[in-house]
Amino acid sequence: MAKREKRKVTQSAANAMQELEKWMGVDIERSEKVLIVAELLANGYEVVPTPEEQLKDYYKGLDVIGTQGDHLIAEGIQDALRILGIKIKGINE
Repeated sequence: MAKREKRKVTQSAANAMQELEKWMGVDIERSEKVLIVAELLANGYEVVPTPEEQLKDYYKGLDVIGTQGDHLIAEGIQDALRILGIKIKGINE
């Protein structure tokens, strides 16, 4: 494999890379993470909610006082989380 030539960068960029190296560590196993971070920085990214956040949003949208159906759904969600041993702030915590 041919040795690649080092890129020339400004001191500011070098300082940023050193901070990134401290944060992520630098070794062969982590190179994939570095590539992902570089791709996110270059192309941007969209924050997507976790399944827990999606469930919390759904739960917040229920009308537990107004309708019997929503009240039963809310109870079912709470029961399922209790059975699974999962705590979600805003639902059962």
